[in-house]
Amino acid sequence: MVKCANCSAPIKEDLEQCGFCGSITALGIAAKASRDKQAQAANQAAQQRSAIDAQAAKLRAQGEIDQSGKWALISSIVGTVVCCLFPVGPVMGIVFGLRARRLAAQHGLHGASMGTAGLSIGILGVALAVCTWVGVGVMSVLESRHKSELRAKLGSSETLDLNTACILAELELMETRYEGFSALTDFECTTTGDLAVNGREAVLTDTHFDNGGVRKSVVACLQLKSKWTVKQLRADEDCSDVKPGAKAKH
Repeated sequence: MVKCANCSAPIKEDLEQCGFCGSITALGIAAKASRDKQAQAANQAAQQRSAIDAQAAKLRAQGEIDQSGKWALISSIVGTVVCCLFPVGPVMGIVFGLRARRLAAQHGLHGASMGTAGLSIGILGVALAVCTWVGVGVMSVLESRHKSELRAKLGSSETLDLNTACILAELELMETRYEGFSALTDFECTTTGDLAVNGREAVLTDTHFDNGGVRKSVVACLQLKSKWTVKQLRADEDCSDVKPGAKAKH
């Protein structure tokens, strides 16, 4: 038995607090100090583990940022260069680029430059694809309108003159895309063309169009069945020689 330092009441030696006055005994003070020390050590250990975990998370995030940035750049460049009409690559580049930037902001890291570059190129690729499709749509509308105008001028095409032959030749050029011909291509025929008719056969020569700054000559071989049509288009006047793969009209 020992006496309480505060009230002198007899208490057991292994008590940490006096049962009479509630004072903390020397043993209690020592025990509390030991517990505080253990708690402090545990807290420090927890902080160290947390710091290690945070560093590991940053390293993993940095790896994901670098990987996403790399895929963003590759997808955007390859998709834009190889297949600009279908911007799957640029869209993937945008997704990977946004992910790299989000991870960098979330973890307070730098190094998302590849992701940013991939994102920018991806946006450019999508914009180019949209412009291309809009251009194709506009060109298709213009070509359809021009075809309608030519067919309206053509009439029944049962008789053949230079103007009718020129219209038939231009329609055939648009249908077959001969040598890259399009509705926006300048076609010279009515002022330069020469039409030679021999019964139910005819040859239209001295007609030209420009393709990418290159002047191309075209000969239209025509024939009459129920009406005049273009049998084939060619670069020479030998209409008796059917070109391999020539598109015959019936």
